[in-house]
Amino acid sequence: MKAQATQKIILAYLGLITFSQSTQFEKLSVAQTIESTTVTLRANIPTAYSQPRLTNCISRGTSLSCDMQTKNLETSLLSVEGLVPHIISVTLPYRADVWQVNINYHGHYYKTGG
Repeated sequence: MKAQATQKIILAYLGLITFSQSTQFEKLSVAQTIESTTVTLRANIPTAYSQPRLTNCISRGTSLSCDMQTKNLETSLLSVEGLVPHIISVTLPYRADVWQVNINYHGHYYKTGG
């Protein structure tokens, strides 16, 4: 009985860590020239990851879909303390109206904007 209670407490703690470490995105700006579009985002990612970059970006209508890759730092679960903000941008080699950005990060899909 005591082992079950301890196990439930541990699972609740891990769930709280997972919830508090949720990645967050915010679209900051969309800048256009005649030949290109640059989209800038703020990505709040757990401290165990660094150097985020957007890859495989495809625009459809007013949506931009990208994958985000990060470098995994060699840290233990206990050293992960919170989210760290990163400013990331991607430049498309064409002019596009981007209202919404969809990001695939570790198999989870995030939407920001529109």
